[in-house]
Amino acid sequence: MDIKVLHILMTDYRIDSRVRNETYSLSNSGFDVTVLCMNGRDLPKSEIREGVKIKRFGISSIKIIQFISSYIGMFFYSLREKNSVVHAHDLTSLPIAFFISLFTMSKLVYDSHELWSESHHKKHPRVLIYLMEVFERCFGGRCDAVISVSDGISEYLQSYLKVPDVVTIRNIPSYTQRGNYDLFRSLLPISDDRKVFLYQGLISETRGVNVLFDAALKLSERNDVAFIFMGDGPFVSKMQDRLKEIKNKQSIFYLPPVSQDELLKYTISADVGIHAIRNTCKNHDLCLPNKIFEYISASLPVIVADLEEMSKLVNKYEIGLCFEDSNVDSLVECVKDLLNNSNKMNTLKFNVQELRKTLNWDNESKVLLDLYSRLHSV
Repeated sequence: MDIKVLHILMTDYRIDSRVRNETYSLSNSGFDVTVLCMNGRDLPKSEIREGVKIKRFGISSIKIIQFISSYIGMFFYSLREKNSVVHAHDLTSLPIAFFISLFTMSKLVYDSHELWSESHHKKHPRVLIYLMEVFERCFGGRCDAVISVSDGISEYLQSYLKVPDVVTIRNIPSYTQRGNYDLFRSLLPISDDRKVFLYQGLISETRGVNVLFDAALKLSERNDVAFIFMGDGPFVSKMQDRLKEIKNKQSIFYLPPVSQDELLKYTISADVGIHAIRNTCKNHDLCLPNKIFEYISASLPVIVADLEEMSKLVNKYEIGLCFEDSNVDSLVECVKDLLNNSNKMNTLKFNVQELRKTLNWDNESKVLLDLYSRLHSV
């Protein structure tokens, strides 16, 4: 096929599974894929991963200088290439992607990983927030295609950017894991008669981890449940301090994050997956976190906060329970419901196992490939 496409993101590419999934799928389908990203510590400036060429740019550890120098390097590099499509990942890469597509007469794709205009940006100056919103409306509305991570965000962006259509490509993991694992019980003092309820991801109050932890404390005297928090984040130290006060040492555990290649083995080792992200902004309400799909890939029933997109997915396929956002007692009741009702647990698990047969990256990637085929044919 030999159609050259350029993907741009303002990170170092290492941990962005969405970009990796999309670029690998395109490369495996015959596209000549190059990723322009930012320099990272101990990372090569140029490498090839599974057929995808990666070029890193930027100098200095000062963020603004790193961004500007990356923009400049990416722009002049792209002028030497004849790319059919320039694919911007998130708003931070959209301005430079727009000018690259303009000067190289390439098709422009905006891949919005979140609803930036309705997200939390308290750490950014107001003038920067205003400029980014202007950039998104101006450049995003001129794209040949716009992609988002959920139907809710797609509908919002279609109106916000005044574009005819926004394509939804969800953050479904591309990796699969066969076999049975019981890593948590082999690593931790968890007896076989305890059901393992797992939270994996960012350990942060904005993700509702404090709500989940309080619920776990309320259930800590039960002898049929264990809660595992797995990941890293700002709430870890506070959580570890509170863990020292718990009498029942078999009920709540913390584990550091593991590599993406090993993660699913741990996920499979649990009985139920939990995601408690709080509805503190429109972006959260409309999000479909990749952790939900990791639980589904591991055939785990889920318990999620009753935010719009997550609850829609869970209720549509009957794969779990929803609790009232930020309500500890509501979450406790959901956990009790599954612990006390083995028939319900088994039904939900069967439904998840059926869903994962179709809800996988092989099927999701077809949406991306179809979009690229349409862009190439225009």
